[in-house]
Formats: sequence, C-alpha cells, structure tokens
Amino acid sequence: MLDQIRELCQISNAEELRVWKNCHELSDRLINDVMLAVRHLLDSAEFNSANRLSDWCVVLAASLDDPAIKAGATVTKGITLARTNENAKALSYFDEAIRLYNEAGDELSAAKVRLNRVECYRQLTRYTDALHDGEISYQVFMRLGEKQLLARSLNNLGAVFFQLDRFQEWLRALQEAGKLLEEIGDDKSLAMVYWNHAVAVRNLNQVGEAVRYFRMSKMLALKTGQAWIAATSNYNLGYLHYTQGQYTRALDILAETRTALPLDQWHLSLCDLTQSEIYVEINMYRDAIRFAEAAHQGFEGIQKPFEMAKAIGVMAIAHSQLREYKAAGRLFEQARSTFKAQGNAVRAAAMDLHRGVMWMQMGLYADTREIAREAYDAFMKESIKPKAAYARIVSARASLGLGELETASNDAADAGRLHDESPLPWIAHQLHAVLGEIHTAQGNLTAARGEFRQAIHELEDVRANIAADELRLNYLKDKVPVYEMLMKTDFRLGDPAMLAEAFETAERAKSRTLVDLLAGSVDALKQANASSLEEIRQALASDTVLIEYIMIGDNVSAFCVSRKRFEVVQNICSKENLNKRFGFLQYHLTTFASNPAAAKARPAVALANVQDHLQKLYEMLIRPLEPSLVDAGALVVVPFDLLHYVPFHALFDGTAYLGDRFIVSYAPTATIHRLFRERKQPSNAGALLIGVPDEAAPLIAQEIENIRSVLPDARSFVGPEATKECLTREMESAGIIHIASHAIFRPDNPMFSSLQLHDAALNFFDIYNLRTSASLVTLSGCGTGLSNVVAGDELLGLIRGFLYAGATSVVLSLWDVNDRTTANLMRSFYGYLAAGGTKGQSLRSAMLCVREEHPHPYYWAPFLLIGNPN
Repeated sequence: MLDQIRELCQISNAEELRVWKNCHELSDRLINDVMLAVRHLLDSAEFNSANRLSDWCVVLAASLDDPAIKAGATVTKGITLARTNENAKALSYFDEAIRLYNEAGDELSAAKVRLNRVECYRQLTRYTDALHDGEISYQVFMRLGEKQLLARSLNNLGAVFFQLDRFQEWLRALQEAGKLLEEIGDDKSLAMVYWNHAVAVRNLNQVGEAVRYFRMSKMLALKTGQAWIAATSNYNLGYLHYTQGQYTRALDILAETRTALPLDQWHLSLCDLTQSEIYVEINMYRDAIRFAEAAHQGFEGIQKPFEMAKAIGVMAIAHSQLREYKAAGRLFEQARSTFKAQGNAVRAAAMDLHRGVMWMQMGLYADTREIAREAYDAFMKESIKPKAAYARIVSARASLGLGELETASNDAADAGRLHDESPLPWIAHQLHAVLGEIHTAQGNLTAARGEFRQAIHELEDVRANIAADELRLNYLKDKVPVYEMLMKTDFRLGDPAMLAEAFETAERAKSRTLVDLLAGSVDALKQANASSLEEIRQALASDTVLIEYIMIGDNVSAFCVSRKRFEVVQNICSKENLNKRFGFLQYHLTTFASNPAAAKARPAVALANVQDHLQKLYEMLIRPLEPSLVDAGALVVVPFDLLHYVPFHALFDGTAYLGDRFIVSYAPTATIHRLFRERKQPSNAGALLIGVPDEAAPLIAQEIENIRSVLPDARSFVGPEATKECLTREMESAGIIHIASHAIFRPDNPMFSSLQLHDAALNFFDIYNLRTSASLVTLSGCGTGLSNVVAGDELLGLIRGFLYAGATSVVLSLWDVNDRTTANLMRSFYGYLAAGGTKGQSLRSAMLCVREEHPHPYYWAPFLLIGNPN
C-alpha cells in the first residue's frame, strides 16, 4: 500500500493517473490510506504534494460506490484547499461532503465537516455563518459525548471570537477545549489549542502566559510531527517580542519564519504585515508603507479580507505620520468600513482612534477627544486595557490642546491606572510624557521633571532592545521632544543640580546612535552611553573650554564647560535668525566658489562681505559666551543642527578670527570627545597617503608629493594604485591616513555619500566595514565633512563611517575646496605635525600660512578637525 501511495505522489497529470488506475485495484482501504497521506503531507508543510495527491484521491474515490468514501475524499480536498488558503474553493467541497453525509444519515461526520467549514467562513469574514455552524457542531458533539470533537469545535469557535476581537469569549472557549484535550491526551489537537490560547492571552497583554503557551504549543507540535504549527508558533513569539518593544529580536524571528515557510503565502504576508507595524513604531514610515502594501497584495491573493484591512490600517497610520492627510483619511475610512462590515467594533474603533491622532496634528482637539472616548468604550467592552490606556492618553492630549487641564489630568490618571494593570512599553513613555506636560501646564515643575525623567527611562529601555543602527536612528525621531521638555524644565527650575542634569540630558539625546555604534568598535566606549558632567570636566585639558549648543524650540542656548567652571547661557539667539544669517554665508561661499575670477577682481570687497557674515554669526554664537572663555587656549565646539556646517574657527569679531585666539576642534558630542581623548594612540605607526587625481582636481598628485616631502617614510598610492583593496589592506597598520579624492555628498541618502577611489566609490557602508587604529584620518576632497543632521542630532555621512572604523580624529572639509591652496595647506599641516605639533596646533598653523597669501576664508578655512585635537 505504501508503494502505491509513493507512486501516486509521483503522478503529475490526469493521463498518468488514468494509466495508473487501470493497472491497480482500487479499494476503500487504499483511499483511506491516501487520505491519511494527504494529512501527513499537510502536517509536514508539503503543500504542493498534498494538493496534487488530494486531487487524485477525489478522482479515485469517485470510481467507488461508497458514499462515505466519496465524502471523505471530498473533505480531504477541502481541508487541503483551506490549508493553502483557498477558502472559497474549499467551501464547495465541504458543502458537498455535508450533503453526502446528511443523505447517508451520518450526523456525526456532517458535524465534523462543519468544523472545517467554520474555519473557512472565518477566513472569508462570514462570521454569522461561522458561528451558526459552530453552534450546530457543538450541540451534536455534546449530545454524542465526543470530547475530542467538542474541543475542536470550541477551538474553531474561539477563532471566530478572535476575529471579532471578543477576547474574553475566545479565552473561555479555549480554556474549556484545553481541559477536554488534556483529559483524553490528544497532544496533536492540543498543540493548536495552546497556539490559539497563546494568541488570546497575548492580545490581553498577559505576556508571561503567552510565552508559556507558545512554547508548549511548539513542543507538542514538534512531538506530533506538525512542523507547520511549530513554525507558526515561532512567528507568534516574534510578534510577542514586537509588542514588548523588542524589535530586533522580532525582526530576526520574522526572517526565521520566512525561511521555515518559504511557500506559505499566508505567513509570508503576515511577516510583511508585522514588519510594517514594527517600522511604524520606529518611525520608518516609507518602509512601513512598502511592507504593508506587500502584505496587502499577498493577502488579496489568498482572499484574506480581515488581514487586508489590517494592512490598509498600517498604511493609513504611516501616511498620517508623514502628514499626507488626504491619503491617510481615505485609507482610514477604507479600513474602518471593512472592519465595521465584518462586525469587528474593536478594530473599527482602533482606526477611528488613529484618525483622531491625525486630527490632533491638524489642531482638531475637540473632534479628537470625542473619538478617543468612543474608542475607549469599545476597548473596555472587550477588556483590552493597553489600547484603552492609549485612548485615554490621546484624550488627555486633546484636552491639553483645549486648555482643559482638569479633564486632561483625569484622563491621564485613568490611563495610568489601566497601564499599571496591563503595562506595555510603547504606552509607558507616552503616558509619562503627557503627565509631565500636564504638570508643566499646572506650574508643578518638580512633578513634571519626574515624569519627563521616567518617560526618557522608559523609551531608552525600548531603544536598548534595538540593535541595528538604522532602526535606532529612526526610533528616536519622534522621541526628541521629551528630552527637550526635561531640559526646559531644568532650566526653569534653575538649581545648579538641575542645570547639570540639563547638560547630561542634552548628551543623552545627542548622537546617541553614533555613540552606540562606537561602543561596538572602540574599546574605550564599551561601557559608555553618555557621560556625566563631572566626567566631561575631568577629561578636558586644563586650558580647554567645551561649548555645547542646544536648540529648544526657536531658542539657541549653550553649555560652557571647563575644569574650573560650568555655565549655561540661555537664549543667545533665535534659530530663525541664525538660519537666515547662516544662509547668507552659504550663499557667499557658493557664489565665490562658482566665480572666483569675479572675487579676485575685487578681493577687498569679497573679503569684507564674508567677514560681515562671519561677524554677525560671531555676535550670535560667541559674543554672549565670552565671559566663559577667559584664560582658555583651546575650544571644543559641539554643534547642534545647522551649526554642524558653521566654520566656528573662522568666525570674526571685527579684528580677528576665533581661530587666532584659540585652537578650535569639534566633536559630535562631549561624550565622544571624552572617550577619544582617553583612548590610547598607536605608537610608531606610519602614514598612508592615497591620491585619486581627476579633471576636477588635477593637483592631487602634487598634494601627495608635497606631503611626502615632509613625511618621507609614508606609504603612498596614487592613481591606478589607489584601489579599494589597497586602502583596506594598508589602513589597518597606519597611524595617519590621508585620502585626497573627489567626494560626492548625497543629501537624499547621505549614507551613500562617497569617496572616489581608482576602481570604486567608497560609501558609508563600505567604510563601516573597514578597521583602523589611526589617530588621524584626513579627507582633503570637496565637501567631505558634509552630513545630514537628523532627529537626535545624528550625523549621517562619511564622518560617521570613519569614526566607526576606528579613527579618533578626522580632518574634513565643509565646502568645495581649491585644489592648489589645499595642496599647500596639507603640506604645512603635516610639516607642523612632523615637527612635533599637536593636530589642533598644526591645523591652525597651516591655516595661518595659507591665509598670508590667500586672506579669504574660502581658501584657508574649509577644513575642521573632529575628535581628539592632541
């Protein structure tokens, strides 16, 4: 019999089956064995083989006169179609099987088929039909004392309750089913009931119970040979990690599920849907839309209207966060109407609530509050407390917008009570943030400070579970305001300890993902996330003042830190005026670079113009800080936002440039400056010179020769020798790396900004994979220091890659440089270094040398030193 089934599995078309049938004797036993073989193939997730064999089973059974055999084969085909998500087709087979059993007076078998039809109806969102079939089956099994089938009936009914978000009824049905199956020792059926039980308690936010039931389900599925259930249990564990804010682990499990079930369109689409939900949580809205669209397409192909509506809902939320309100509104209504038509009040309410959040962005606070309260009632009816808490948070924010503080406070208190009963990470930081805003509006700054601190603690707990650089970057995009609110509160309190906390909060919010990146590549950073004020002060040289700028709203402020003093200078200028004045400087430098002949014709006028712009910036950014700079010999500038593009060393006080008075270096954060200062420098490591001349920069070869004249032991590679393989090989042992090459800055996608080598363009991701212990990397091409500055003051560009690769300081340019003056500046720079000067001293001296012949800052001021200046 086994040989015959193997032969049938190899048959690929009806003609081959006809030939096979003519050579073999058919029997009831053979057809029953084929049916069992189909079930085994389904359990092993071999769906193509199961589908083909079930077709042959129906054809062979039709040759026999036994109605029960025909009905059994028909059911087997229906089950196969249902397991491969062709539910509409499966229904016709189940209908026929029920007809055959009813004609034969076999009530029990007909009720069994109804169990399968319940699931088809559920998948097709025909919930009334599903509940009707489920009730008939339940009554038959109760009357006949069929415990195993009664358990299956409860399990299938529970799935319908799930689709309707009637979680309490679902859980009761599953608990009853589990008890029945445990009594009779049916581990195979129990695996699926445990699976459903886990999903039920997961939706009720009973995390420990959900994990326990998923693991029990997976164990029993593997024990009973149900690979499909084991794989789907793993997927659901991944979904659970997502709901708990463990996004990296969730994404890893989604990848495992895709590998385990490569042909299962249902779970592939579920993985896309879950990934889209994760991307919404971490603010990667375009990616969220892309994955939600893929999920929708997949679900549409297998006729899953419930999941299609969920995918539409994710798209709507993502579009609303991108402020694409027209598209979002249309999608919200589409998803809401679908859920409403399916009888799912909870999902419809969730769509309304997210639409309310969009309305709040548009200033429609009264409408938002009304819809949030309606959503709250819908969630509480089904005891979905986390969503109810979120509805109360939205309502509280709307009341704040309306100036109704008592109402806002009551709503927030409700949210807090619900969160205590059923906590979720993504709720926690929002709850504490809104409580802080309410306390601020009430004038209770001490209480507000405590709530903002707790909000930051909660969101950083979530962030700690995100491993990938890109995911961490995006997660903080909409979280920065809570850091600003804490700093603003500390400023208003004004106590010295509060001001110190404001500085440390600025550090926690600033370039955190870059600090985390470096923590993986630089030994000194292994245990660091941010530094205390005292740690920063102790790390500074005795003559150094660190200036860290921050922007809160439209106000620009600065922290001035040295070993002797710590001062906060608030509201030194407005961001709007600063942006306008910086725009004038940028325009002047761009015009000068594009038409140097015109500038040379009237050099005094060009110099006076640029000095005027630089002096205006000096008055905004440095003059208010001068009392803090007394006796300083060096400045470390930690810029913020657009200030990353300002050449502070060239700011002009009316008689001299800032770089004339101080050695000026730069750092992305004070923490990075401290940790690079503490890092041991390589000893006796040589210099590596890489040059790639082209038509735009023909003097690069001369630049390399100029440097070799002062660093005769340097290893140099120019033109065809300057390859990616060469750089990768040589930079590991170099103490100094100089790359003279054309650079391309990509503002649309700064991680793909690149340096051109002879055989390849080197972008961030390439640099990210390089390793060096060099104390200095110099990029002397045009615009090598340009980066995009995103939320959290993260720098995205070449500098990020080289710091991660291991360099403790990088010299790069802020604008397109002059080929000839750059060659002279670099020769002087390395000459001073070879003579024993520090990096900071040497770069300043080189600038002064160039300035003697070319006084316009365009020629001598494009380069800045980021990192350790010593």
